[in-house]
Amino acid sequence: MSHPFQGLTGSETRRGRIRMTLSYAPGSGKSFRLLEQARLLANRGERVVVGHVDTRGWSDEPSLPDCVVRLPSRRVTYSGVSIQEMDVDAVLALRPQVVVVDDAAHVNPPGFRHRLRHHDILELTAAGIDVLTACDLSHLDGPGERARHLAMTPMHVVLPDSFLESVWEIEALDLCTTSLLARWRSSRRVLPTWAESDEALSRLEHLREMTLRAVADWLARRAKRRIAMHPFPGPAGRVLVYADAPWPMADMLARKGARMANRLDTAWFLVYMRSSGSSDKAVDIDSAEITPTSVSLQGRPLRQEEMVHTLSLAEQLGAEVVGLDADDPVSALLDFARSHLVGHLLVGRRPQRRWWRRSTLERLIAEADGLNVHVLSWSSEDDMP
Repeated sequence: MSHPFQGLTGSETRRGRIRMTLSYAPGSGKSFRLLEQARLLANRGERVVVGHVDTRGWSDEPSLPDCVVRLPSRRVTYSGVSIQEMDVDAVLALRPQVVVVDDAAHVNPPGFRHRLRHHDILELTAAGIDVLTACDLSHLDGPGERARHLAMTPMHVVLPDSFLESVWEIEALDLCTTSLLARWRSSRRVLPTWAESDEALSRLEHLREMTLRAVADWLARRAKRRIAMHPFPGPAGRVLVYADAPWPMADMLARKGARMANRLDTAWFLVYMRSSGSSDKAVDIDSAEITPTSVSLQGRPLRQEEMVHTLSLAEQLGAEVVGLDADDPVSALLDFARSHLVGHLLVGRRPQRRWWRRSTLERLIAEADGLNVHVLSWSSEDDMP
């Protein structure tokens, strides 16, 4: 049975992967969650080792199958205090598929080959071992800056952004703030100075929201990287606007395309035909003179002035403007869409003026396999902006 980190092919399979459990404050149950994950993976047939977990004397520690190896800690004495640390060499010697390494943001005592525990984690992944680990938002460098200020808790070490970006999967451990506060106050944990104040719940709510946002931002960045590495056409792809409509409909199409691309967080194109069955001529955006009076709703402006206005607007809205030379606009448009990973095609229709023959539109819809075609139409001049 495969575990959650398997499934890629190629060079990526040579490295282990990191799955991080992220919470908004200490005491939310991160260590307990790591052992639960270890139990689930072991029950699915994985070779799981517990390298380090700080249970703090739990009475309800989850039971682990006999096949899960709990490595003895490496005991060292530092400043007269006996400390238990993870034995990295013992983990490497066993070569498990998955190892549990709690508290990624940890400083190892002198004498260890890595000063920081997250460097231990990176060594384990370099050996092809997947790592289950955990930390709080305030332990992250960039996303945790505001959290550290809000929590008013000094951090001995923060995890750099480069480590966060090397994580394969992040799970937000979300616990109700009132439950966490009650857990704090009933435990022997050293609490922040504000834990007993009236603002405790407010601070925790802010930390909780910031953690969920940090995870959402990380997921968005990961999705962009994976799409860039393994691009795919389809409904989730880029946006293409076909600017073959009279002004101001073409402007409305451009604005609609910009809004759609912004919602999808993707690139968009505005395509026009430089030569086709019509008498349109090539449009030079840079050399055209556009003034506020050159485009008017009262009178019909020249076709070239209309097009230059629309293309200029599209560029201002972030589009890549492309002119195509084609005798068959439909084939050219669809070829461009498929070669540029377009998932959404926006076209316009004006039934009264029949600027686009119905047969052309029907053909475009019939041949646009794998594309979402959005047709915008206006029934009268009053519908125009």
